[in-house]
Amino acid sequence: MKMKRFLLVLLAAFCLTLADAQGGGPAFMQTFKPVERVHDFGKIYEKKGKVVNVFRFKNMGNTPVAITEVNTWCGCMVANYTKKAVRPGETATVMVTFDPNHKSGNFVKQVVLLLNDGKNYARVWIKANVVPYQHPVTEDHPYYFGQGLYMNQQLLPFPDLKV
Repeated sequence: MKMKRFLLVLLAAFCLTLADAQGGGPAFMQTFKPVERVHDFGKIYEKKGKVVNVFRFKNMGNTPVAITEVNTWCGCMVANYTKKAVRPGETATVMVTFDPNHKSGNFVKQVVLLLNDGKNYARVWIKANVVPYQHPVTEDHPYYFGQGLYMNQQLLPFPDLKV
């Protein structure tokens, strides 16, 4: 009985060690620090269009850091970033553009930087309160058929009909 219990504990420890060794993903890099961790746009108006913020990151470590990729997790945000390696003491920039088109209300979005071929990561957030506006019906339905009827297709797909 003791032998079975010992083998079961040994097997569980082996499985945990194997699972840990197979990859916990990238590690947070504490030496690549953003000057501003969260940017709050405050109240933005959908009608005025896109807003932009530039995040600055300083390499406080002893080795160069390369930004491999920037994930915005949303089609409403686009990021442009420093492509060359950032030496110790230097600064990198990540420019995030947010498009509030067809968005409304409060939001918080995370921007994740994958560093050094995905081995490390850093992250920042943007916040805002989007004030929507009433879109004209012709924006989504451009074809006018008379008597207040607007549609998004010019032709109506009816099957063959008998007279």
